[in-house]
Amino acid sequence: MTKKLSFPFERAPDKGHVQEVAEGVFWLRMPLPFGIDHINLWLLEDGDGWTIVDSGVCNEETKTIWKEIFAKYLDGRPVTRVLLTHFHPDHLGLAGWLVDEWQAELWMTPLEFMFAQMSHLDADGHLYSGMASHYLRFGLPEATVNMMGKMSSFYKEMISPLPPMFHRVRAGDPVMINGRRWEVMIGLGHSPEHACYHCPELNVIIGGDQLLPRITPSIGIMPSEPEGDPLRLFLESLKQFYEVPDNCLVLPSHELPYRGVSHRLDVMYAHHDERCDRVLTACSKRGLPALEVVKAMFDRELDPMQQMMALGECVAHLHYLIYQNKIKREIHSDGLYRYTTVGEPTVVTAFA
Repeated sequence: MTKKLSFPFERAPDKGHVQEVAEGVFWLRMPLPFGIDHINLWLLEDGDGWTIVDSGVCNEETKTIWKEIFAKYLDGRPVTRVLLTHFHPDHLGLAGWLVDEWQAELWMTPLEFMFAQMSHLDADGHLYSGMASHYLRFGLPEATVNMMGKMSSFYKEMISPLPPMFHRVRAGDPVMINGRRWEVMIGLGHSPEHACYHCPELNVIIGGDQLLPRITPSIGIMPSEPEGDPLRLFLESLKQFYEVPDNCLVLPSHELPYRGVSHRLDVMYAHHDERCDRVLTACSKRGLPALEVVKAMFDRELDPMQQMMALGECVAHLHYLIYQNKIKREIHSDGLYRYTTVGEPTVVTAFA
């Protein structure tokens, strides 16, 4: 068994170019206007046409690069299908435009489709404004909470309108691409119903954000489910990927393709164990507000946007421990949620 990751490709393809990583599977990279400045996308030969997996954000730069790809590499064959991992704008942003350009089919899981439509329609930030009192109880400044209400309009700016119809993708479904079977594996926690696509014949899995090589995907509380337990869902859904052969080529949405998936899973479990231990230590015999717990989890200064993301991850870990009866949450006289360990602090194991 591989004890560490191996990276068969030293660098990503240049902008506007593709690189074949398996028979009929081509890697391209698009820039992003975020902290993570790129996304990996996949162009798959599919008989008389092509299947695209994920799309990049909706802006003119990304459209221009796609048009370069079309001119250089499609060999006169049309894009017939756009296959998505999940609804986040770097993955879904240009899907509607691609579908319109090629009269292609849109394939994705139903929850991701519904969340995309809901987020696109929520341009006034109703979901976030409805959660204002909830976030204020975490200790966030009111100005930061107000900024959260603008995130839905930001989402709308990053995506092209989706078509009203889609083709449903479900766990265990076979998706036939170029005569080969790609099996759908659903990850949870990072997004509602994140699809990964595993082709045993090619020994390749498109891992999206679920199987990143060095960073862990953001696991945070969604505004539509403020009392959710996304970390538990994420950890439980990770287990299935131990069934993927360890020499399988993992195609992640960020950074470089790699092999050694079991080692990567071990590292992600250990990472969340360590984060939970930090939370338990911080909350031991103390009624800490969530923002103080954030400081225990993250050893660096955070700007307002980073603080908001870190808070979401922190609360996800707090909820995970609350639902295991290791931490209790109370509303104190200052109006803030405060968190205290239940009994003696114990070490959490994410495999449990």
